[in-house]
Amino acid sequence: MALSTYNAVPLRLVGASGAHRDSSYSNQETMNYRIEAHGSGSHPALLTPWPGSKSFSTRSATKPRGIYAWSGKVYKISDQTLYSYDSLGTETTIGTIAGTGRCVMADYRENLIIATGDKWYQLTGSTLTEFSSPDGTQGNSVAFLSKYAIFDGSGQTYWVSDFGDPDSIQSNNFAEGESNGDDLQRIYAFKERVYMFGEKSIETYTIGTGNPPLTKAVNGTMATGLSDIHTVANSINYVYFRATDGLVYRFSSNQPINITSGYLAQKFQSYNKGNAVAWTAEFDGVFYYVINFPDNNATWAFSEKAGELSPGVNDWIQLSSGSDKDRYIGEMYVRAFNKDLVEKKGSGDILELDYTTYTDDGDTVVRVRETAPIHGGLLGQEGARLEMSWITIVLKKGAGTASGDGVDPRLYIQGSFDGSNSYSNQDELEIGRTGESMIKVTWYHVESFYEAAFKITGYDPVFVSLHGASIGLKVVGD
Repeated sequence: MALSTYNAVPLRLVGASGAHRDSSYSNQETMNYRIEAHGSGSHPALLTPWPGSKSFSTRSATKPRGIYAWSGKVYKISDQTLYSYDSLGTETTIGTIAGTGRCVMADYRENLIIATGDKWYQLTGSTLTEFSSPDGTQGNSVAFLSKYAIFDGSGQTYWVSDFGDPDSIQSNNFAEGESNGDDLQRIYAFKERVYMFGEKSIETYTIGTGNPPLTKAVNGTMATGLSDIHTVANSINYVYFRATDGLVYRFSSNQPINITSGYLAQKFQSYNKGNAVAWTAEFDGVFYYVINFPDNNATWAFSEKAGELSPGVNDWIQLSSGSDKDRYIGEMYVRAFNKDLVEKKGSGDILELDYTTYTDDGDTVVRVRETAPIHGGLLGQEGARLEMSWITIVLKKGAGTASGDGVDPRLYIQGSFDGSNSYSNQDELEIGRTGESMIKVTWYHVESFYEAAFKITGYDPVFVSLHGASIGLKVVGD
């Protein structure tokens, strides 16, 4: 049959991850691509590579416990040692931080405060000292608001320091949460407010008078609690956190909004609670919330802009590192020296995220896009049997490197014709050596089906951006 008898139907190539219990309904996957939705250009949205990573500072393998930018340096806790790093990655040992758990850090001018869950530390200049609350209890977190340091203690208790003096706490400068009898998990400051995250609720406070000098905000209690202490992070617009129902929420003031409804709710609720960690970062003017689930070997990233700028485009993508697609290499993040830096999972290394690096500290990055299902409804005949002849993918070509693994890069395409239960063998698509200017590749494959989905995978360390696609279809029966 001549190709002209087929209709060229747009194939929605750009999209987010969203696997439903019924895989034939949706088994979409977007891994290690960012969704850029500009609303202009040749296509309203495209997929571009998530930044790769390269070494910034290395040391012998140790347990990462926290990273923070302060006073022109980066501070990192590995095992029981606090280190500082300058812009060249030169490491200096500061002192001992007891414990093994992840830490929370906050600063005010010349003071850096570290909360370990069991102890509090203050770094002033190069002097590291330990201090405690009047009753001797130390909590998980610390935050600064209007020159006051605010700490969580035991149970529902929180402590407030003297004005401008974070390690000085008076015995009458404490209080307890008012809304529920739940233990306080995390204290977080955002936009002139401080939020007390409990197991069942979140209370909002502002600076006031008295002891302690905090005032509970009217209508400022949110009826959801915090599941994972180290998933609280913010962009300039929102505070994000994983709640006790296992889902991720965000708020800008005091109204939490679930951003993991639909497809992802079942996935996130299946993950273990307690050990997830998260961070936010801005890439090309878009904020991302990245959440690592170490117990489940999974990493997800939420884009604040994808759905807003391109209607119908979801907001979550998956991240991985290595050829086995293990969870993402970047445990926690900090912006310093005009660089995007991350702790390397399972080590004391610091890595720099880089748009022109297409590996993760030398390891393979596998980039995957699995499309939404194709069915007869695209041709106005729901439930019809279709036949395909080709798929054409529009992308940036000529991305090959001068030498090495990426000199003659390929993409690999597979089709599923049984509701995403199984896939055909991978076929290669050449995507261009350096200097080649073609912007599309075509996969010729004749197959009949009621429903189909397609998976496009890349392994080469080169820049690949996916813009759009079309598929040659015709109706061949009921």
